[in-house]
Amino acid sequence: MSTTNSVVILLRDNNFHSGEELAELLGISRAAVWKAIHSLRKKGLDIHSVRGKGYRLPRKMELLDKTLILKNIPPALRDKFQIQSHFELSSTNDFLLKYIKQDFNDISQVCLTEHQTHGRGRRGRAWYSPFGSNLYLSFTWRHKQSPQAVPGFSLVTALALAKSLELLGINNVGLKWPNDVLWNRKKLAGILLELNGEAHGDQILVIGIGVNVDMPENSEESINQPYTDISKASGKLISRNLLAAEILTQVAKYFHMYESEGMSSMIQEWQSHDAYFNEVVELTFPNQTIKGKVAGIDEHGSLLLDLKDGRRRTFQSGEISLRAH
Repeated sequence: MSTTNSVVILLRDNNFHSGEELAELLGISRAAVWKAIHSLRKKGLDIHSVRGKGYRLPRKMELLDKTLILKNIPPALRDKFQIQSHFELSSTNDFLLKYIKQDFNDISQVCLTEHQTHGRGRRGRAWYSPFGSNLYLSFTWRHKQSPQAVPGFSLVTALALAKSLELLGINNVGLKWPNDVLWNRKKLAGILLELNGEAHGDQILVIGIGVNVDMPENSEESINQPYTDISKASGKLISRNLLAAEILTQVAKYFHMYESEGMSSMIQEWQSHDAYFNEVVELTFPNQTIKGKVAGIDEHGSLLLDLKDGRRRTFQSGEISLRAH
C-alpha cells in the first residue's frame, strides 16, 4: 500500500495526528509524511493542519468497503454483482473497458474507486473526482436485445439513481434529459454509458455513475456549472457504501423492468421527475440551436420537443445538450 493511502487510513478517525506520530507509525520520515499530505490535498482531500496538534480530516471518513456494500444488497440480488474497489484509478469506466473479458457470464462487474485521476463525463468532459468525497462507480451489463434499446439505458439508470436517492431520504430529485440527476436544478449526479463491443452477439454496456456526496470546499474552482451534493440536499452525510448498495439494487430492478417491458412502462415516472417538463429550452447542436417546449419522452427514450410552429419533434440522446431558456 502506498504511503498516501496509509496516511488516509490513519487520518480517517477525525482525530489530530502529528507528523511525528504518523512518521513513527508508518516507519517513514516526517518529510515523507508532509509529501503524502501534500499529495492528498492535490487530489482534493481537505486536510486541516494546526501547529502543535498535527493533521486531521474535517470529519470521519468511511472508506469504500465491498463487503459492506454486498451486505446491504438484498440476498436475492447479491449473486448478480462482483465488486472490487480501489484507492485510485484513471477512471472506473476506463478500468472496466480495458480489463473486463468479453466472455464473462451474466454477473455484473462493479468497479469503485476513492479517486479518479481522469474521470470522464458525457461528450468528453472532465468529471471532478476529489479523493474520498463522492461516489465513483461503474458496472457492466450484458444486453441481449436490440441495439436500438441501448440509449434508453442511460435514462433508466437516471431513474434508478433518482429512486435510490429518494429511498435514502432525499426529496425533490429532478432529472434532466437524457441522464443528469439534479436537486434544486443543480447537478447532483451524472451518468456515462459506453459499449465494450460484443460477446456472442450480446452487447456489453459499461455504465459509469458519479454522485456528489460531500464536496470539498472551493470545488467550484474545478466545476463550470451549478452543482450540489447529498450532504446539502439531505442535511446529513450518507454512507457511500449504503448509497452504492442502494444504487446497484435499484439498477438491477429497473434494468430487468426495462428489458421485459420497455421504456413505455417508465414514461410516467420519468415525467414526474423531469425538471424541465413543459418549459421552453434550447437544444444546442454543433451547427444550430433549436428552441421548444419540453413535452416529455417517447417509448424509445427520445426527447419530445414542441416547436413554436406547432410541430412536435423527437431527439435522440447523445446528440445535444439541453439548457433552460
